[in-house]
Amino acid sequence: MCQMLVPVVIQSGPGSTPEAAGDYLAGPSHVLPTGGAVRFGSPLGVYDFVTRTSIIEYTPGALGKHARHICAFARLEGLEGHARAVEVRDPKAPTEPRP
Repeated sequence: MCQMLVPVVIQSGPGSTPEAAGDYLAGPSHVLPTGGAVRFGSPLGVYDFVTRTSIIEYTPGALGKHARHICAFARLEGLEGHARAVEVRDPKAPTEPRP
């Protein structure tokens, strides 16, 4: 059903898939390390003016399978809110001690 709604969605809010799933395990990342190479990049091109969107959808079972790993990555980066977003969607997620 989600795929049928894609053409009409302008902005989506919270659902069963937390943002942290896309940040750490599900695939597309919005942060890419360049090691300083960006200063040698190309001039503006047509793709600089195109908006690309990734659609990530976890089933509750898949999120449960990956919850521990997503929470670990989030906490390593100091993003407690990301970890809690996973935990609130998966009550069985093993919670780590919070500092």
